[in-house]
Amino acid sequence: MAADCKNTIATFKDALLEFAEKPSDSNKIIIPKKNFGNIENLIKETFIERQKPKKAPNAFLLFKNHVRDSTNEDELKGRGALARIAKEKWDNMDDSEREPFAREYSTLKQRQDHELKDYYNYFGVTIEEIELVKKRQNTKISLNPDGTKKKRGRPRKNPDAVVVSKNKRAKKGRNSEPVEIESDSEETGFVSIEYEGNDYLWDKSTDEVFDENGNCVGRKTKNGIAKN
Repeated sequence: MAADCKNTIATFKDALLEFAEKPSDSNKIIIPKKNFGNIENLIKETFIERQKPKKAPNAFLLFKNHVRDSTNEDELKGRGALARIAKEKWDNMDDSEREPFAREYSTLKQRQDHELKDYYNYFGVTIEEIELVKKRQNTKISLNPDGTKKKRGRPRKNPDAVVVSKNKRAKKGRNSEPVEIESDSEETGFVSIEYEGNDYLWDKSTDEVFDENGNCVGRKTKNGIAKN
């Protein structure tokens, strides 16, 4: 594709039409087999050049970066030290102290929204259509195969359940087989997650989940977020 043509291409559809032809005896637009290689190159170039804009770091993540840059390296030694120190300081800050980071996040979020809109427009979709698809996907994930809503959290084994052993003697509670519980104790730090169309920050060391303003909204479970 010539360089001067690229400047006139507004969408991915326009780029595809550069390799299409419209026979005089038909109303259909076709892509000749000889242009298949050009189409493959176009897809590869688009994949490389049209990267989806990254999510803007929320106010707490911006503060966490500030803590990392302003704290002695010795204090940050150890797994999860930075996350723990940042969270303790953040929890003790009032709204006026958090405000600069919230303002910076707002600026970054506006820039991201603008870049995201341009990105989706190039492929011929709107942010509203993308959000609708995400909402449908989240609805499917939160439902059982029979359409009933999934219960949040892990099912717990009843400690008073009776277990019959090989010699037919009834055993209770402490004699039951141990329940295996998943643990993330070896994995600490913050991870961005998405739930029900919203972005959250998950503290893997405590399973606490925070919104974009740094407020704890609940705890992460196997099936989602158990909100406070």
